[in-house]
Amino acid sequence: MKYITYCFIILSVLWTQTLAAESTMILKPFTTDGCSWFPDGTFENHQLWRECCIEHDKAYWRGGTYKERQAADQQLAECVASNGKPNLGTLMQAGVRVGGSPFWPTPFRWGYGWPYLRGYQALTAEELAAVNALAYSLEPAFYLAGLDRQLKNKDNPVLTLAFTELAKNFTEYQVALVSVDKGQEYSDIMDVYWGKDEIVIKFEYQGGTRLTLTHFDKTNSIAQGSYPISLPVIGTSLVDVMLKFNQDGTAGGYWTNMGFENGFSIIKKKAPVSLTTALNQLVKNPDQYQIVLTNVDDEQEHCDIRDIYRGKQDVVINFKYRGETRLILTNFNETNATAWGSYPIQLPILGSSTVRVELKFNADGTASGFWTNMGFEDQFNIINKISLPKR
Repeated sequence: MKYITYCFIILSVLWTQTLAAESTMILKPFTTDGCSWFPDGTFENHQLWRECCIEHDKAYWRGGTYKERQAADQQLAECVASNGKPNLGTLMQAGVRVGGSPFWPTPFRWGYGWPYLRGYQALTAEELAAVNALAYSLEPAFYLAGLDRQLKNKDNPVLTLAFTELAKNFTEYQVALVSVDKGQEYSDIMDVYWGKDEIVIKFEYQGGTRLTLTHFDKTNSIAQGSYPISLPVIGTSLVDVMLKFNQDGTAGGYWTNMGFENGFSIIKKKAPVSLTTALNQLVKNPDQYQIVLTNVDDEQEHCDIRDIYRGKQDVVINFKYRGETRLILTNFNETNATAWGSYPIQLPILGSSTVRVELKFNADGTASGFWTNMGFEDQFNIINKISLPKR
């Protein structure tokens, strides 16, 4: 029996080398059956670790070296363990080690995106380009059949269209929610996919969380679901969400948790803002802007801008505040359209002190942010000057 096994392996290696000598193989579109011959979750949560299996399928689909396969199997075990099932993760890892060999003629073998008997091979530059081109562009299309089965409604196809847009272009969307203590928060959407009975929206909130939509009202284009959050003292709690969707994938609604509720929306990301463009707007038209800040006494003060000019490495904004002062911006992040700086103030008894400022700019030159000084902080904004009607 051992002799037969060795012969099979040798023939497989020779055949693999023959294939490698041929022209670049054609990569098949990505497919996944979740956890294959293993359950996707528990009786209570049928999809608990399905996402782990899909990520594992992505790695097996693309294939590669023996070490890459080992790493993919280890990541599967860690992912399942992160869902509270460490022993099950170890068991699944052992299962795929045995059943996932590239030499088995199974639809879930290592490198199943390539022709059979490719074996273990590092991807060439051309093959890697093919993988990168197909990995995410074809995955949403794979799920569309399942989505259509769940949501297709000839009278009102809004949910189908909305989730199709989200799945294909999730990187263009954000979750915008109003939290209990931090106000408006924006979280990028990391992924959108669906299982047998639900839609999952992964977004960057509290390090990363998943909104699972399980109830759908096709007539009114409404979807309902929940996501977990971690609360001090209390621990994990579920936040319930209701969303009314538009055809373009955006949605408006609210969240509820422990007697609290507030806004929860899915919006399209704003176009990237050029910090240079925003600052140019300010420098060219300083008289069109005002600084509005909230002082220690919680009073809002409107301060006219007298002048704005550029130095070699800074931007100086002269504005009318306690006589006249200068905000000097010295640090800039073009990618996030953010600038930092400071201005001096005179305090009773204490004398001179420095106020730190952080501002995130909009394309029109306006900006929102905050000031900090001696343990205090509050809002600091640049707005378009308000024209008051003449008396």
